[in-house]
Amino acid sequence: ESSAATCLFGGADEDDFTPADLMMTRTAPLTGPVGGFDQSGFDVEGATAQLCQQVRCFGGSPFKSAAAPLFQRPRLMAGLDSVSINLSAQTLMDGPSMHAVFDMVTSSGIAGEKIAFEITETEALEHMQETRQKIENLRRLGCRFVLDDFGVGYCSFGYLSRLPVDEVKIDGLFIRDIDERAENELIIRAIHSVSAATGKKTTAEFIENEAIAHRLRDIGIDYGQGWCFHPAMTLQTLEGLL
Repeated sequence: ESSAATCLFGGADEDDFTPADLMMTRTAPLTGPVGGFDQSGFDVEGATAQLCQQVRCFGGSPFKSAAAPLFQRPRLMAGLDSVSINLSAQTLMDGPSMHAVFDMVTSSGIAGEKIAFEITETEALEHMQETRQKIENLRRLGCRFVLDDFGVGYCSFGYLSRLPVDEVKIDGLFIRDIDERAENELIIRAIHSVSAATGKKTTAEFIENEAIAHRLRDIGIDYGQGWCFHPAMTLQTLEGLL
């Protein structure tokens, strides 16, 4: 059965970075039945065919040292539908770093359609024109883009139609407090509605229980991630599950 995972890497310096710095959490679709989450493995009762395998990478490490442990594991990559990698503001605005990103994509032997990049709304808007150009260059290779942490920066809904991204990830601040703050659901609904109207999927992060997962599914959110789906695991553990 197919599964979904999110890959996180933290603040290791490039010289100190090892595959052990990578940790995985699970990402799952919310468009099908929600329930029967099995935290001991990847099987989800009632999961639909829309369930895809993803690895999302984000953190402070340079692109090459962070992505290499994934790209150098052909068995792991073969078992995943896509790998998603965070591009920091420093990487996004640095010419040599972006050349390294482009080179790794083209030389990895991995189809561009398997690779997605995550950028925050603040990073995307501070250098709007340059950001659009870099996104378009990688999209020509088939890569997808995700607008991360949406809702806590200064990005207005109007920018969603101008940014060539494929997915909008709603900041976990709104998800965690959805039961205590009624306005959070209104904000989530608004973000999802505008994203859908501009042809973009939505993902909610920090989903801690099935009740919140059901609530977000009823809103129409496409994907969810959080401890509700699977505790964090190492890269080696994920390899053993695939």
